[in-house]
Order: sequence, then C-alpha cells, then structure tokens
Amino acid sequence: TDKTVQGLGGLDKLMVLGLYGNVGITDASLSAIGAMRSLRKVFLWGTGVTAAGVQMLRKSRADLMVDFGDESAPGSNAPPPQPAPSPAAAAAGGLKAVVATGK
Repeated sequence: TDKTVQGLGGLDKLMVLGLYGNVGITDASLSAIGAMRSLRKVFLWGTGVTAAGVQMLRKSRADLMVDFGDESAPGSNAPPPQPAPSPAAAAAGGLKAVVATGK
C-alpha cells in the first residue's frame, strides 16, 4: 500500500523496487519513490499508479528506470531494446550478465 511505500524511505541502499501487481500503490507513493536516491529501477505495472504520475516521476528522476509496462510510450526513459545475439555469438561467449548490488 501507499503507507508501506512511505516506510521504505529509510532503506538507503535499495536499488530495485518491485511493486508490480499491487493496486494499493497509487500516485500518492510517487513522491516517496522519487526521494529514494539509491533507487535505480522501480516496477509499477499493474498498480494503481496513473500514466500521468509515471510521467511526472520520470521527469523528476531521469536516473531512475521506471517500468510501467509502456516502454514504447513517448517519454519513457527505458533503454532501447537490444538485438538478440546471433547463435554463433552466444556460443562464442558473446553474452554478458550484469548484476546490480547495493555495495
């Protein structure tokens, strides 16, 4: 719920927040989410958050990747999709994994 999100503000190493599917999360949570300076990605699809609220959050926190399920929408700050590697590149070790830590 919005009240729960308000209580997350003290988690100063939180980098990823998954709130997807929780309809109790609304635009009232967005100021608290925006204030979480360590946060790098938040999942908001399937919540009670509005598209207008997401647009405002994206404008206020350009460094925060906001996944609202609309990555092709204008104003989305999601990275462009990357082409899949060819089978030969994958077999040759062309795949790389990126792991985010709170260190």
